[in-house]
Amino acid sequence: RKQGIGSELVKKLVEKHTNAKGRPFSTIYLLTLKSTMDWYQQFGFGLLPDDDAPPQQMNLEIVAGNLITKAMGEELVCRRGLSSYER
Repeated sequence: RKQGIGSELVKKLVEKHTNAKGRPFSTIYLLTLKSTMDWYQQFGFGLLPDDDAPPQQMNLEIVAGNLITKAMGEELVCRRGLSSYER
């Protein structure tokens, strides 16, 4: 913790998404624990607006994630960010 490894991983993944060819949109969705969601704000991830939903392709991940997080006594949340994030 506090060595910047997680930050570098997130930055690289956002950069990889930004530079990928053929992306139909620049929105990135993130599934994380409720207890860690504030950390992702520094990378431009925020709460989903009420009129937005994660892509249907994430449904299996959401169902599995909810089962795992409930077993841990946690809550799964979805955040949204834009791949144009620059630090």
